[in-house]
Amino acid sequence: IYNYVDGLKAGDAIHLALDYDPSVSAELDPMTLSILKQCFAKDIKVVITALHQFGPALAAERIDTAVARHEALTGKRPQNGVDYVFLGYKPYPVLIILGMGQNYRIPFPRDYFGTPLDSLPMMAGIRNYSNVKAVLNISGTSATDWWISYGNGRYGVPLAIGVTGVMATEYYPYLQTDQIFG
Repeated sequence: IYNYVDGLKAGDAIHLALDYDPSVSAELDPMTLSILKQCFAKDIKVVITALHQFGPALAAERIDTAVARHEALTGKRPQNGVDYVFLGYKPYPVLIILGMGQNYRIPFPRDYFGTPLDSLPMMAGIRNYSNVKAVLNISGTSATDWWISYGNGRYGVPLAIGVTGVMATEYYPYLQTDQIFG
């Protein structure tokens, strides 16, 4: 996953799906923070969702942490709406994943903070999965199955996952069949 993101160009976009809650944050937060650090350092745009009902506040805190760390290291503060967009949570994750495949604005006409997506500079060139280079799903839930079935299976978006240790062996067959790239 690191190598994939490292191969992207400045200005490219990815979708970071943070589908976990505080019960697994000790295991998954390092992945989340590492990906955000790498994306901010390379000027990769990040569309972020949290499709677990207890995930939005956790995701917002992790985004704030990554932004503050990047600013402390570089003196440059990644800007919401310019460098990243946090869409937040909506119920019925399968429907949300399918909706975003058509147009992010179907399930998320506004971001997590209530700002219309069409007023965010970063979203000007992002309509659906065909405008992001990959979905990176960090998950401690069955959301990973939905991303494989619907994000990758239905829309063909390149998909990589970061899951808890007890979940990992379940997903190696998807890696071997190239349904996920990491």
